Amino acid sequence: MAEAIGLPLRCHVEAGLITIMWDPPGGDSMADLAEKLLARVMVDPHQAKRVGFDGLAGLPMHAISPERFP
Repeated sequence: MAEAIGLPLRCHVEAGLITIMWDPPGGDSMADLAEKLLARVMVDPHQAKRVGFDGLAGLPMHAISPERFP
């Protein structure tokens, strides 16, 4: 899909330079999501320097107190 808008990500994913992690909304708590992310980053042989998020709208679904989100 990224290639459709001119972002050649596939070659970088195949080379191991980019890792894409998808998690369905509403599945885990925020702590579980953080644990998964940290586990992925900590075992990264390339020592990840950046983490990007595409869409944070689902975070309140994971929160114990969603009313704390604006």
